[in-house]
Amino acid sequence: MVYIADNDAGLAIVDVSDPAEPVLVGTHPTFDRAYAVELVGTTVLLGDRSGGLRIIDVHDPSSPAEVAVYAQSERVWGVAAAGQIVCVSMRSGGVDFVDLSDPARPVKLGEYRALDEPRDVAMVGSTAYVCDYGDRSLHIIDVRDATNPGLIGKFHTPHVAESVTVEGSVAYLAGVTEGLHLIDVSDCPPCRADLTGDGAVDTRDFVAFLNLWALGDPAADWNGDGVVDTRDFIAYLGAWAAGC
Repeated sequence: MVYIADNDAGLAIVDVSDPAEPVLVGTHPTFDRAYAVELVGTTVLLGDRSGGLRIIDVHDPSSPAEVAVYAQSERVWGVAAAGQIVCVSMRSGGVDFVDLSDPARPVKLGEYRALDEPRDVAMVGSTAYVCDYGDRSLHIIDVRDATNPGLIGKFHTPHVAESVTVEGSVAYLAGVTEGLHLIDVSDCPPCRADLTGDGAVDTRDFVAFLNLWALGDPAADWNGDGVVDTRDFIAYLGAWAAGC
């Protein structure tokens, strides 16, 4: 079966057992337009332009049935799942990480808000990849602890980022008119300058470093020479200015 987010028509379910003769076997309407779709077992997650994330039971493809709605008033741009953890990108400017162990009762675990205008998302294991259309970037997020997701790395694209998929160690990032970018994500180290772990490198991180540095805390030994001094301050300032 193929599950299609069919814009104004909602969800379309197509039998492609004979690729030469695809057959429509089921449909399900949305509140507005269907923008994104993900299949988890016998559950379809359908992103609705102004109706949130529709959670639909498709164990009988000819008779899909909605079992729950998550973030009903949100515009959902993208959805991806790894196991029972679902990443949902929303127009309000962030992504939520949701436990879908019970599809009828989705539970929010955590969120990542250091985004301008998130669009498509992908998940591979405990890593989420989020297109930021407004910031022209790809955010790579560690969700090993889905209650406290943190930025691993960020890749700035020359043009807007609209859609992403990940295969192996390569992220394929597409724009509206700018073609396809292939990004090597095989080694994406943690964002060290993000001391607060909130996914953004900002004034709060700088203040956190100043406090550590003033106390002579070993965590402030930024250049790793065993001494906390002015050189560490300058080294952190460079990392902070570079961001992630």
